[in-house]
Amino acid sequence: MILNTIFLFFSGFSSILAHCVLQTPGNRHNLNWHSWHPSDGYGITCPPGGNKNILATYSRNQLASVSWARNNHQGGFVRFSIVKQEFSGISGAFEKKKSIIQYNCWETDCSGASEWGDDGGKPAFTNMCHSKLKIPTYLSDGTYTLQWMWFSGWGAFTDKNPIQTFISCADVKISGGPLTTYSGKTCVPFRGGDVHTNTNCAYFVSKKPKQCWCPDKECQSQEIECYPNLNRNINGDSISTIAKYGKPIHAC
Repeated sequence: MILNTIFLFFSGFSSILAHCVLQTPGNRHNLNWHSWHPSDGYGITCPPGGNKNILATYSRNQLASVSWARNNHQGGFVRFSIVKQEFSGISGAFEKKKSIIQYNCWETDCSGASEWGDDGGKPAFTNMCHSKLKIPTYLSDGTYTLQWMWFSGWGAFTDKNPIQTFISCADVKISGGPLTTYSGKTCVPFRGGDVHTNTNCAYFVSKKPKQCWCPDKECQSQEIECYPNLNRNINGDSISTIAKYGKPIHAC
């Protein structure tokens, strides 16, 4: 009931709230249940509102701990992008090659009761997925916004578009460590391997985020089908029949 009320309040933002969210170092809303399902797929920024308190301080070249909860969802990719805090509300800022700093798999070390099943009755936010994020050496000292994105994972069996994109943001400080000049990059660092495959990621349909929602309020009730040929008449472990394995777009 509470979650439905929150959803209705934010419906004007073409979003939904969910439990697919960055938990370490945290997020702007300090809520487990606040994540942003954007209406525009690519070119997205951060969930509206919240505070911009500094949640962590990192040094350049550090391997920082990051985590999120599996919460009954299977497969997909996690993308980390970072920009100066003052640019965090600018559409497209997080999509630049310089801004995208790492890709991960969703189920890094977090499995369900069965390989493709739910969490087996575990309380929400207890089946945690963990990884390390390499802080680039080309980031000067200052305040930044770290964007976390989960995409191409299985969101819900009942949704018209179960393959969804969710993001959350955390504000962090960069201080110290070896400083280098950014000289461009042809691909994005990738930390592969999940509970399904040793070097790649299990994912569904697409190697990149895709628009799945109407861009205006009038058509939201209809909900655009991103993947009209996707088999939705499946459940539980049977989603393995449509899973793919590989790296996200532009990953090294």
